[in-house]
Amino acid sequence: MFQAGSNADWIASGCGMNVRYRIRKGGRHPAYGERWVLSGRYITRAGLGNALVPRRSLNAWSADAAYLSGGHGSAFMEWCYARRRAAAAYFSVGIADFPECVGILKALVLGYRQDISRPVDRAFKLTGTTHIFAISGLHVAIIAAMIIFVLQALGVSRERWGLFLAPLLIAYTAATGMTASAVRACIMGIAFFSAPLFGRRPDIHASLSFSALLILAFAPEQLFDAGFVLSFGAVLGIVLIYPVFERPLRRFWAPDPLRLQPETRRVVIMRACGKYLASLLATACAAWVVSAPLTAFYFQRFSPISILSNLIAVPLSFLVLIAGCLSVVLGPVLLLFADIFNHANLVLVTALVEAMKFFAGIPFGNFELPAVSAWIPVMCYMALAAWLLWLRARGRRSPGIVGE
Repeated sequence: MFQAGSNADWIASGCGMNVRYRIRKGGRHPAYGERWVLSGRYITRAGLGNALVPRRSLNAWSADAAYLSGGHGSAFMEWCYARRRAAAAYFSVGIADFPECVGILKALVLGYRQDISRPVDRAFKLTGTTHIFAISGLHVAIIAAMIIFVLQALGVSRERWGLFLAPLLIAYTAATGMTASAVRACIMGIAFFSAPLFGRRPDIHASLSFSALLILAFAPEQLFDAGFVLSFGAVLGIVLIYPVFERPLRRFWAPDPLRLQPETRRVVIMRACGKYLASLLATACAAWVVSAPLTAFYFQRFSPISILSNLIAVPLSFLVLIAGCLSVVLGPVLLLFADIFNHANLVLVTALVEAMKFFAGIPFGNFELPAVSAWIPVMCYMALAAWLLWLRARGRRSPGIVGE
């Protein structure tokens, strides 16, 4: 007997196992705060387990389930899940005939991943872009930007942004399942934007460290969770290694110091686009260098194509998230807004899926690996640390190479 979770893909949390509940036609969807009795196939695995391969799991069917009672959950969580379900309904406005697009929208914006078809899910896995479906810093940044836009329009000072952002980001994180990446991004966002309230300057390193310490203080077992390790590892890699890749690219887009005439508008725009592409490439390379050993260890897969595929997936998913958030925010005001933004997302999602299918089909773009020893990523990170220390020592006479 346990308390059900928020969707039919996994139900149990806090009972020491993962439960996958499959609903047959006509079966009832479990709701938050309900208690059920399930029977099914019980699986145990050796080792500590992680979020991807839990140590204990139960595969159950709705035909073998029995509902007991409801109303046992938190009123706040129940409210969050209700708002999430209401928001998901707006993604079908105008594009209900494209269920795959609707499913991807729900996954990208709200964390519902059960409606993504297996071929599409496989394409994203082979290209190393499944991270765009994890509620993370990109989602929190967009939500925060929309809230800040409203706060600025209302004349709220920057020192008080954190007071308004904190409850809204907490509600969004709770509603989307409170995954490791979502909790990390939420705490980082709150710490970053609340710093002026305490007379401190926002700092990304301090925010990342604070979120990791806070999560581990309440849940030390997260240290062995794949989602936690991948989430913090990728962000830490971007923070530390991004300058190493970005600095050499900067010279290609820097203005000519000997030029006397002012640059034309076209040149300025091209320079800005080039700077953005260079930044995106540096971010993709930094994230890949850090996450590749972990991906090999957890997924037994090595995907060099992910550097190129992320150059397409990240900007497109960013646009999809913006349009999706606008659909949810403006849809309740007038359904026409939801219709407009959903049709824009229909184009963007189609382009995203087709691009990932193309990259997934490139020969030698990804490789399946045998079981990878934990020593492999450890040795990779030791070599990476030695490389960064060497660059730092080399850059003492030329500041800014690392940690800029």
